[in-house]
Amino acid sequence: MQLPSADFRDFLGRYGAESRTGRLAMPPLVTLYRTLARGVIQPAPFVETIRQQYPHPKQMRLLKRDLVGQSSVWSPPGWPDGEADRLTLAFDLGSAADFTDLDLGRRLVRLILESPHDARVREIPLNHLTPGQAEQLVGAVAEGVTVEGAVAMASAHPDLGLLIAARKPQILVRPQVWDALDNELAVTVFSGLADEQQASILDQLLAQSAVHPLLQICERTPDVWWRLLFAAAEQTSAGQGLMDRARTLRAVLDRVGSAAIGLPPRPPTSPFEVVLVMLAADLSAGLWRRCPPSTWARLVSAVDSDPALSRMPQYARDRVHAVALLTAGGTASAVERTSGWKQSFGYLHERLKHASFDGEAWRVLANALPSGGADWDRCQRLRRGLVAEIRRDKWSRQSIDAVVIAAGASGVDILTQLAPPEPTKRKSILQEFIEHLFS
Repeated sequence: MQLPSADFRDFLGRYGAESRTGRLAMPPLVTLYRTLARGVIQPAPFVETIRQQYPHPKQMRLLKRDLVGQSSVWSPPGWPDGEADRLTLAFDLGSAADFTDLDLGRRLVRLILESPHDARVREIPLNHLTPGQAEQLVGAVAEGVTVEGAVAMASAHPDLGLLIAARKPQILVRPQVWDALDNELAVTVFSGLADEQQASILDQLLAQSAVHPLLQICERTPDVWWRLLFAAAEQTSAGQGLMDRARTLRAVLDRVGSAAIGLPPRPPTSPFEVVLVMLAADLSAGLWRRCPPSTWARLVSAVDSDPALSRMPQYARDRVHAVALLTAGGTASAVERTSGWKQSFGYLHERLKHASFDGEAWRVLANALPSGGADWDRCQRLRRGLVAEIRRDKWSRQSIDAVVIAAGASGVDILTQLAPPEPTKRKSILQEFIEHLFS
């Protein structure tokens, strides 16, 4: 009769003592030992055997800790000793793992922070976890890691990142988190937050010109775009900052579509809000029509008086005057129409002499100005538009003189078009007879 080896007795002594079933625990342990005694084993199938044989987390805790714990006093021949591999095997245990005993939460945090680009980190399986274990894991991670650490973890392990975002939503202010996560699920997490949290995240994404995450949010809820616009107007009082935010809003709206965003929750009225409406979409889309006409006249005055607005680039100033003229011309009030032309005609007449005049501004102006004649002469078309307005609303001589002076030498053309045609003299009967004889 062959006596049991010392290794076998040690194995049974160490792990058999954990069992509460006495002799009934011996056959499975003997089977496990025989597997180990054959030499180098395959770790994943062996862990799967452990999971099936001891499915409850409290069963064979010492055996599981020795196999997949961070440090062990024993491991089978050929068993991996690297933390990434052992942690992967620990998560393979799934519902059979005791997260507290194996310290899985803290170990996962440390591994991801130390080796965020290790491919094995992304491959750590979380699909075997029960809802309770997932909650326990995320709770440990969210409480034990800084925002920077949470961002690194979410980027390294997207599945875990979504759960972390639900617990630590402030990580959604980082564009790289949105790049890593499933965007549809990330938007779902965002949509479930309180209004104050949403506003804070939107503000910070906007300040970073983070088009991608803002687009994902606006595609789900288009009206959020208006919240972005009002937030952008509050964030900036400097011309350059205003233009940066306008470009971000435009990049988002180009994908969402201006028709999808509906009407603003309130009329944009402040100068910064109105400028953003004007710059956030191609002028031909007509988004600027969603501002009250009176705001454009006030904006023209503000552009010249507000230091921040006066720093806007030339093309933006071109659009301000073009839109102000168009909105004034579309009102029912003759007083507002006259005031709008007097306010913007001089600027536009001078700028239209230059090829650098903004193309968007000219396209919408050209559609509203009289056609015919020398269409290549943009200033002449503008003057013909002015003449039509003067006749339509019967301007006073004082108002006419003001715009004629603004037009400089071209004012002669305006006066010529306004002058009544000279009456033709009727020929006498004798003149007609003589012309007939000698024709």
